[in-house]
Amino acid sequence: MSEAIPHIARLARDGGDGRFLVVCDAAAATLARRIRREGGAVGITIVDVAGTSLAPIEKIHAVMRRRGATCRTAVIACGGGPLLDAARIAAALYDGGAPVVLVATTLGAAIDRAVDPVARRGSAAIERAPLASLVDYNAIPKSARDGLSTLVRDAVVEGDEFFDGMETLAPHPLRKWPWESVIDDALRVDRMHVGDDRHVLELGRPFAIAIAATHAIPPQHALALGIRAACLVGRRVASFGERDHLRVLAVLALLGFSLHHPDIDADAVMDAIPSGTRFALPHAIGDVEAGLVVPRQTLRRTIARLTTTPGAAEFR
Repeated sequence: MSEAIPHIARLARDGGDGRFLVVCDAAAATLARRIRREGGAVGITIVDVAGTSLAPIEKIHAVMRRRGATCRTAVIACGGGPLLDAARIAAALYDGGAPVVLVATTLGAAIDRAVDPVARRGSAAIERAPLASLVDYNAIPKSARDGLSTLVRDAVVEGDEFFDGMETLAPHPLRKWPWESVIDDALRVDRMHVGDDRHVLELGRPFAIAIAATHAIPPQHALALGIRAACLVGRRVASFGERDHLRVLAVLALLGFSLHHPDIDADAVMDAIPSGTRFALPHAIGDVEAGLVVPRQTLRRTIARLTTTPGAAEFR
């Protein structure tokens, strides 16, 4: 990323009035300070993006006003997905819309928001494309766990060489992964699915959302559990094969995800899944169908099974 810093600053200067404000989360502060040293910076601010309030957006606006920024003063945002989302919304709402450069420093940001933000959830309402969307690949291994189960989901949807590659990489340290090609694979999956076809990317998400809403389980760990649940339901509803099921569980386990949680309250999770929810379920790795209806009794049995480790009962 060192060699890209002058390029990032130049993009921001050339895309606006020659000045730029750098905003970042705490983890990306070192990178942000290095960018600030380039000519044209009017300041830097570290933004706390915990929670879902509008405070980060308001803080960015306050700093822009204090620094005399106009609608042509660029914003360079460095950090994870929540920071990039806040910065992009803040820039879009500032005096009719300011240009923005996004630099993703986490895997979640790179594959879920920053690199292709128009298509991704959380950014679709912002029509103006960023001046550039870049990834700090050197930082990815340090924070890769915020996107690993999303990678597995994309690999199950895509199948073929993508899933084979995940199986090959899973036993190896994250610092040795070819992150640029891995993220490119995930983005290809994202761009291939447009319109209603994007619903296949909901694989595991209804379970994950309900689990995260009712238990103190991080989102990526909840998604890993949700993927297991979707595969279990797929065994019943979509004829998902035993071998493929084992392959998915093995990749999740090798990546360090727990495949069960003894404290999951099946009734609470069921209550958090709206009646009438349709699911994306696998027929096979690389063959996921969206819009399937699952009997509530099957859902409850599946969620209850998440309290125990996978075993022989997984395949009955």
